Amino acid sequence: MLLPVPEGVYAVRLGNEASVKQKLKVTKGMYYSITFCAARTCAQEERLNVSVTPDSGVLPMQTMYSSKNLLKNADFEEGPFILPNTTWGVLVPPNIEDDHSPLPGWMVESLKAVDYIDSAHFKVPQGKRAVELVGGKESALAQVTRTVVGRVYTLSFSVGDSGNACAGPMVVEAFAARSTVKVPYDSKGTGGFKRAVLRFTAVAERTRVVFLSSYYNTRTDGKTTFVKRHLTGEFEKKYEPTIGVEVHPLDFFTNCGKIRFYCWDTAGQEKFGGLRDGYYIHGQCAIIMFDVTARLTYKNVPTWHRDLCRVCENIPIVLCGNKVDVKNRQVKAKQVTFHRKKNLQYYEISAKSNYNFEKPFLYLARKLAGDPNLHFVESPALAPPEVQIDLAAQQQHEADLAAAAARPLPDDDDDAFD
Repeated sequence: MLLPVPEGVYAVRLGNEASVKQKLKVTKGMYYSITFCAARTCAQEERLNVSVTPDSGVLPMQTMYSSKNLLKNADFEEGPFILPNTTWGVLVPPNIEDDHSPLPGWMVESLKAVDYIDSAHFKVPQGKRAVELVGGKESALAQVTRTVVGRVYTLSFSVGDSGNACAGPMVVEAFAARSTVKVPYDSKGTGGFKRAVLRFTAVAERTRVVFLSSYYNTRTDGKTTFVKRHLTGEFEKKYEPTIGVEVHPLDFFTNCGKIRFYCWDTAGQEKFGGLRDGYYIHGQCAIIMFDVTARLTYKNVPTWHRDLCRVCENIPIVLCGNKVDVKNRQVKAKQVTFHRKKNLQYYEISAKSNYNFEKPFLYLARKLAGDPNLHFVESPALAPPEVQIDLAAQQQHEADLAAAAARPLPDDDDDAFD
């Protein structure tokens, strides 16, 4: 269960009729004051009784929020404690898993979690907190608010991305009473946003306000299709962002016998970044993959490498540039320098055309076995290539890579592009 902590790291949660007390030594005739913070742990109205004998008072918890706003905790100013020096926020489970919402006033009314983020590590439209609908399509956040029947209300809100390099189109729908509005947004992954307004007429004394992510699709680096092509022999045409991790046992037959890779396909997109570290533990090798047609994916390579090496030290790592079959290449051969700085093996591959498909696994198998002469004696069953790679153009790219490797490393950062 995740609960809000108003201040500091720890707090006490009181149930019905529960209490905490402490005896203090005081000086008769002196004036004293007690300062404290309180927060609600769920969407129900709550009251806190504070007493210092012989005086007492009741604090209604709903006074925590501005009376000028229709919604309670509208800017998500109250929520679960975010650990300092962390960059992934706090995943808030849906109410089917935790009926005490750590976001006072709000309920996660979907099968997927949402991410509670802060302005110190993410782009937030206003204030210091926001909620990211990280589960993609069908993520929902709701609140039941008091309304006056027949009165017209105007609900203003913002839709955008948190600056986590996830680029692609999205649609957020807002519902209240009998009104709805769809807000499309084309994310560049750099932290932009747009304002939207929903006007509705209340038809009851209580109105449910819902924000639903009805469409979400970000550009991928192609590693999920790469793994599944080994597994099934088919190019995976339909892509859904990897939620957490998928484990695929991949068998290869070598001159030394069968070797099996348990390939943990983690979520490279930064919105799921907080889930990765736990899956890195005990990893024996790794493939870091980016999309040569999307510069943002290459910019993320240093972050993925740093996070991996923080958990798994001294394991063999291969860097792969995928989708080399696409003509509109954005990451040029001379710009791929990270592998040289970190002494990694680099391959250019294409899941769609089978180009260099087995090379990353052969390299890792040789490193793990400690045998540079190890080789595959059977090829995995693969579907025929759906596209034909331009071998002449790719050979030129390979030549450019070799020429770049012979030159001194540039002093600029890996995300510098012409």
